[in-house]
Amino acid sequence: MTTTLDQARVDYLTAAGLGDGGYDDTWIKFKLGPVPFWLYNFEGRKRVVKIHDFHHALTGYIPDWRGEFAISGWELGGGCGPYWAAWFINLQGFLAGLLVAPRRVARAFYRGVRSRNLYHAELGPLVDQDVDEVRRALHIPPLEDDTPPSAAERWALLRMTGLAALTVLGPVALGLGVVLAWLFTG
Repeated sequence: MTTTLDQARVDYLTAAGLGDGGYDDTWIKFKLGPVPFWLYNFEGRKRVVKIHDFHHALTGYIPDWRGEFAISGWELGGGCGPYWAAWFINLQGFLAGLLVAPRRVARAFYRGVRSRNLYHAELGPLVDQDVDEVRRALHIPPLEDDTPPSAAERWALLRMTGLAALTVLGPVALGLGVVLAWLFTG
C-alpha cells in the first residue's frame, strides 16, 4: 500500500501530537523546556509552515529541538526560494543548531544541498503522489546518508553560517551599539 505525501504529513502531525498543524491559528504555542511561549502566527509563517511539515514527512527529521535545527539546515541547504519567512526562521534555527548540535546540522545542510525541496516546486500535483516517489523526484538522500561533503558543500556551509550570524546577531550588535552610544554620549 502506498502512502501519499499528504497522508505522510498527517501521520507526522499525529505522531508529533501537533493536531491539524494549526496552520490558520492566530497564535502558536511552543515550549522551551518546560516553559510555554506563545508567538503570533504571522502571514509569512502561515504560508511556509505546511511546506515545512511536508519536509518533515519527506526527510524523517522529528519535531524535537534537534530535529527542528536539522530541518532548518536541510531547508537552507536547498534554499527557501521566495519565502522570506522560511529564510528568517531557518537562519535562526540553523545558527542555534550549529551551537548545540553542529555535526547533525551540518550533515542536514549537506543533505539539503544535494536535494531539491518543496519551496521550489508546485505543491498541488505532489500531495497525492506516493511519498517515496516524491523523495526520489526531489533526490532526497536517506536520513542515514553519510557521504562526505565536497569542498563546494563545505564552502556553502561556511557562507550560510556567515549569513545566519549576520542576520541573527547583526541586529543585536547594532541595538547594543545604539544603547551604549546613548549611555555614554548623553
